[in-house]
Amino acid sequence: MTSSEKQIMLAVLTITVLASLVNIASLFNLTDQKCVTEGESASGPESKLGVDSDDWLPTISTSYKAADSESYLAANYEALGLNTTHGKYAKGCSIYKEEIFEKHALQSEAALKMFNKAQTEFQLDANIKDIRHALGWGMVEEKEAIKICKGLDILRHDSNPTLVDFSTEVLSFAPNSGFMEALLPPLRSFKLCSRKIDMPSILSMDYLVHDFAMICQEKFAKPMLRQIQAQKLAKSASNHTIRTIFMDLGASLDFHSSTDSPAVYITALYERFGIPFDHVYAYEITEKNPNKVFSQIPKALRASYHWINVGISAELNTNEATNYKHHPWQFLEAHYTPGDFVVVKLDVDTPSVENPLVKQLLEHPTWHRLIDVFYFEHHVHLQEIAVQWGKNVEGSVADSVHLFKSLREKGIAAHSWV
Repeated sequence: MTSSEKQIMLAVLTITVLASLVNIASLFNLTDQKCVTEGESASGPESKLGVDSDDWLPTISTSYKAADSESYLAANYEALGLNTTHGKYAKGCSIYKEEIFEKHALQSEAALKMFNKAQTEFQLDANIKDIRHALGWGMVEEKEAIKICKGLDILRHDSNPTLVDFSTEVLSFAPNSGFMEALLPPLRSFKLCSRKIDMPSILSMDYLVHDFAMICQEKFAKPMLRQIQAQKLAKSASNHTIRTIFMDLGASLDFHSSTDSPAVYITALYERFGIPFDHVYAYEITEKNPNKVFSQIPKALRASYHWINVGISAELNTNEATNYKHHPWQFLEAHYTPGDFVVVKLDVDTPSVENPLVKQLLEHPTWHRLIDVFYFEHHVHLQEIAVQWGKNVEGSVADSVHLFKSLREKGIAAHSWV
C-alpha cells in the first residue's frame, strides 16, 4: 500500500469515528448542551418535556428578587430605627418620610387600588372551575396550558391595559410564585399610615399581591406537562395528582364579630382564580360548639373542611403512641409531597409556639419544600399595633422583614398576615 493510499484510508477511518461519536452524542442529547437540574432551564431537560415555548410568562429572575425599596430597607435597618432591642418599639410608618419610600407609597397605592378592583371583579371562564381540570391534568397541548394560565393574569400591563403597570421598584418577585408585595413596614395595609388606626385598617388585606397566573404556570401547568411527557418517555414514571391543601393554624371563625374570617376570604380568593382546596385543616385551641362551627363554614368548604379543636405544638413527635403532639410540619410531611400545592396560615397569637415553628420551617429542607405559600402574623415591637398585640410580642420590625425575606429566598411565597 502506497503512502497516499494509507493517508486516504486513515482519513476515511477518522471521519467514520467522528460520525459515530456525533451519533452517540445526539442520542444522549449532549451536543451544545449544558448540565442543568430538572426544571432549571427551558434549554435543559424540560425542553424535552413539552414546556419549551417562548410564550410562557417570563421569569425575570432565577432567585428571589426584592423590590428596590425593600432592598434599601434591608441595608438600612439601623438608620431607619427598625432594629430595636430591649423591648423598644419602632414606628414602622416613619420610614415614609424618606424619599424612596414616599415614592414607593405613591406608586403602589394607586396600583394596588386598581389591582384589588380587578381582583374583586375577576371571573374565570365559565367552563373553568378548577385549573387542574382545565389543564386536563397535563393532557392539554402546551399552547392551551399557556392560554389558561395567562387567562388568570391581572398584574401585567399587556394582559390588562386598564391596570396601572407595577414596576420592579414596587413589587418583589420569586421564580416559582411570581410577583408579591414588597416587605415594608407596617407589613400590612398602608391605611395604617395614612389614617386613624382602627380595626378596619388593621384587618384590611388590600396590601397582599398574588400572582395567580405565575402560580398556575409554575405550580400546576408545567409540572403536569412534564409528568405526562415523562410517562411517555418512561412508562414507569410516577403518576402524582397535585392536591391542594390549606392549613389554618389558629382557625377561629367568629372573627371580630361582624368581620368575616380572613382565612375564609383567602380560600375564596384562591377558588375565584381556579384553585379550590381539596382539604382545609383548621386547628383552633379555644373550645368551640361543633354546631356553631359548622354553621359558620362556607358551603364551598364544607366537603373539604377538617375542624381540629386542639392547639398545635412546636415539639416534635418522637413516640406518637404515648405522647402525640399536633406538629403541623410533621403532619404535612407524613401525608403530602412537594408536588402538592400547600398553603399555610399561622396565627395562634403565641410567639413561644409560632416562632419555633417558623425557625424549624426555615432550617428543615424537607419542610420548606412542602409549603408553597405561607401567611404569618409575626408579633413584634411595632408601635402602630402595640395596643392590639399587647405584651405578647418578640423581636423587632427588622427581625420580621428579615424573616419573611428568608422564607421567600427558600422558595416559599411568604406574606405578613393580619
